Amino acid sequence: MFTYYLKEEPLTLKEQRHKAEKEAEKQGKTPPYPTPEQLRAEAQEEPPAVILTVSDTEGNVVRRLEGEKTKGFHRVSWDLRFPPAHPIGGEGSRDEAAPWEPRELGPLVAPGTYQVTLSQRLRGVETVLAGPVTFEVVPLGQATLEAQDKASELAFQRKVQRLQRAVLAAGEVLRDTQERLKRLKVAVERTPGAKPEWGTTIRQLEAELARLDLAFSGDREMARRNEPTLPGIRDRVVRIVASLYTATAPATGTQKEQYQLAADQFEHFLAGLRSLVRDKLPALERELEHAGAPHTPGRFPEWVKE
Repeated sequence: MFTYYLKEEPLTLKEQRHKAEKEAEKQGKTPPYPTPEQLRAEAQEEPPAVILTVSDTEGNVVRRLEGEKTKGFHRVSWDLRFPPAHPIGGEGSRDEAAPWEPRELGPLVAPGTYQVTLSQRLRGVETVLAGPVTFEVVPLGQATLEAQDKASELAFQRKVQRLQRAVLAAGEVLRDTQERLKRLKVAVERTPGAKPEWGTTIRQLEAELARLDLAFSGDREMARRNEPTLPGIRDRVVRIVASLYTATAPATGTQKEQYQLAADQFEHFLAGLRSLVRDKLPALERELEHAGAPHTPGRFPEWVKE
């Protein structure tokens, strides 16, 4: 638990202007009307932030936590974990998680010496306010099957997290590409000069993407019918993470075996997805753009002044 005190709250440009206007009114003066440049700068300004940066003894950043920026005493808790590797969603992109759903977690840090620094970010400039303050992370000694070599266990967990980050990101790319193909199919129908083979190419790409999705997500059609199926790449990784990040016991042989299986399968999967998204799909989109097709996500418009 980190406790800090702020002498004053950092003010935005708009808050500074309002404060100056109130002071002018107290003095019986008429405050000047803000210029268009001032109003635009206020609208574009990033809100101030207070950040606590946790790093190890070598200066490697472990976690960045955001705290309250108002005047006075505040406390911020750190769960002794690295940040989660989940993709960043847009505002309102996800519904609120149910109470029984697992939280997005990163692996626990290893016991040792760490330090925390308090800084303030105002108008894009980050300034150190206090620190670094050194502290120790120690195990409670209550684990029944506690890992003895914590450094090697953390190395394995970090390796798993790197795979997790790439797998979850690939899932986002997979869904985005499915949507791009759906819209391309509509765009072809609405393009007067569309070639018949474009529709054929899109359907071939959809079939290829479906095969990739089968390896990534598993056989959902058979699973819906309660038929036994092998887990997909994502399921393997999710199961490793769910059991690994919530325990202090050493990684089991099954977890290490599942990691190796998932890593081998993902390597092949990613090569196929990369070829489709970076080569085959852009080639088709360029042809549609030259033909004047309606815009679809992922394409940049081409235009020459006439």
